[in-house]
Amino acid sequence: MPSINSSPTFYNIVYETLAIVKEVADQCHQDQIIVTYDLAIAKMAMHIQSVENPKFNGLFINLGGFHMQLAFFKAVGKAVSPKVCDFLTNASTMGHQQKLQFLEECASSPDRFEKPIKRNTVLNSASDCIKKVRMVSKS
Repeated sequence: MPSINSSPTFYNIVYETLAIVKEVADQCHQDQIIVTYDLAIAKMAMHIQSVENPKFNGLFINLGGFHMQLAFFKAVGKAVSPKVCDFLTNASTMGHQQKLQFLEECASSPDRFEKPIKRNTVLNSASDCIKKVRMVSKS
């Protein structure tokens, strides 16, 4: 894919990305192709798709992972705790920091690469659930 050095929030840029994805699908002889955007850009892409009907009909506009999870929460009516929300919104930053820390450790100690990486606690919508244990008595 070519690099586009403009703000992704402009309609003409979103239109251009849709056109590029459509061209890729055509070159691959595919009737359909998936393109993933965050929520704000996906809204614009869906609007362009409806206005330019049928030009972009073969494009499936997918929401990014974070926005898919938000859509799921809204659909089931469950909100996450502030702790889980903080984890989800900062996961990319925390991952980048941990990668940099690992690289620094590898640079300072040659045997660090062979040692296991510390396991992180992952929080999601199930993190706040209370596990119920059902006791079955034998009679």
